[in-house]
Amino acid sequence: MKIFFSTIIACITVFIFSTGCKKNENTQRVSVAAENEPANLMNPYDSFGYWHNVILDSIDKQRTTGNCTGFSASCNYIRKFYDMHKWQDLTPDHFDQIPQNVMDAATDVNGYIDRYQWSDSVKKRLSQLVKIIEDVSADSCTYPEFKGAIRCFEESVIKSSLPVGDREVILKATSIARYSGFRWIQQPELKQSYDPNELPRLFQRAGFAPGMVKVQVRPLSIFKKVAKWVATTMIDIQCAIGELSIATGSEASDFFRELMK
Repeated sequence: MKIFFSTIIACITVFIFSTGCKKNENTQRVSVAAENEPANLMNPYDSFGYWHNVILDSIDKQRTTGNCTGFSASCNYIRKFYDMHKWQDLTPDHFDQIPQNVMDAATDVNGYIDRYQWSDSVKKRLSQLVKIIEDVSADSCTYPEFKGAIRCFEESVIKSSLPVGDREVILKATSIARYSGFRWIQQPELKQSYDPNELPRLFQRAGFAPGMVKVQVRPLSIFKKVAKWVATTMIDIQCAIGELSIATGSEASDFFRELMK
């Protein structure tokens, strides 16, 4: 009965998203306390997003002591984190493409998904997830509403007849979405709306000279009237799922957040 009730709540939330996430009596009813946490134990890959946040929290803790400042330092810390937990070794060039991947994902998310190695079914579902997140209001949507929409989508994937491998990719993406959104919505500096025209200038300010990161002129397909926390969540998902790598998603997320600051 509890699971059934949660399913109803999540599906009602999707309806709220379709109306612009307006604050009304419906939003008050779905914003229950249980939805204020990112976990969804119905997702068998929930730990993917959990560890993503643990890594980012660990990087922030290091920065409070004056360590782990800058792109290279955070990459090195993630390597140490992997070593400490005896996870698979990361290749020397594992993080080299992060800046370019962030730029590509930020300026052409649908093209970025199309270049994935995954099946057409996976790409279609990931595009649906992108649309759900794109529809998040920049200033009025609460985390319970955000999570509710993701959970309803997750449940449709769990119940689908997709191959196990395809479900794994999609459910790891939704896990990242829930945990990443939970983390970044709490950052005051990421509550403001993001201007996509800022991106090249922010890269240059971070020390990436023109030519180091290729900027292609193409119609923007994300960052349309969204808050910076939504944009950062989108970057998390795109970069993590390309390689199914928590390390890649975490570093791309941290890199983009630092640009936004």
